[in-house]
Amino acid sequence: MVNGIARASMQMKSAQLSQSVSTSVMKMGMNQTKAQASDLMKMIDQNRKVMERAVNPHLGGTIDISV
Repeated sequence: MVNGIARASMQMKSAQLSQSVSTSVMKMGMNQTKAQASDLMKMIDQNRKVMERAVNPHLGGTIDISV
């Protein structure tokens, strides 16, 4: 009976460790994906600005002021 309890305890600790490791790996993956998404959004914004300037190069170059 003592062997059974010890074995069950070890299996439970092993399962807890496995779950903890899986959760940590998943969090790392989520953080990496979040960083990649942020970088992608920055690149899209930069490309949008470049494309805007290429299509309308005359916009924003001068300011007409009348008094």
